[in-house]
Amino acid sequence: MPQTRESIISAAEKYIHQGLVAHQPGLVPFADSVERTELGMTTGKGAAQLRKLLEGDAYDAVLGVQNLRWIVENDQAVVFYEQLISFLPEPLLVCTRFRVNEGLIEEIEILLYAKDMTDAIARNVTQLSTD
Repeated sequence: MPQTRESIISAAEKYIHQGLVAHQPGLVPFADSVERTELGMTTGKGAAQLRKLLEGDAYDAVLGVQNLRWIVENDQAVVFYEQLISFLPEPLLVCTRFRVNEGLIEEIEILLYAKDMTDAIARNVTQLSTD
C-alpha cells in the first residue's frame, strides 16, 4: 500500500513528539539503518544509537514544540517549527527533513537557528573571511 501524506507526517511526528519532547524514543518508528545529520554533521547511525541519544540528558532541556508547518513530497517530509528549550530565552528555529519508507524513518536531516549561537558562528566566519 502506498504511503500517504498523513502516514509520512505521522511517523515524523513521533520523532518530534515522542522522541524529542516526551523522551520516549522507543515509540519512534526508526528503520534499523536510520541516519541523522545535524548542521551537516552525522549525529546518529542506526535505530539503537538514536534511541540511546534521545534518552540522554541533553534532551531534558526540550520543553515542547510549536507552530509546525509541513511540506510533503513523495517519501519525504519537511517540517519547520519552533522548539522550546529550557536555557534559551527564545525558541530554537528548526527545519527537519525526514525520509520515510513503509512507515519507518530512514533519514533525518536537521537545520536549526538559535539567535545568539548562530549569530556568533556567523560573526566568526565573517571575521575569518576579512582577515
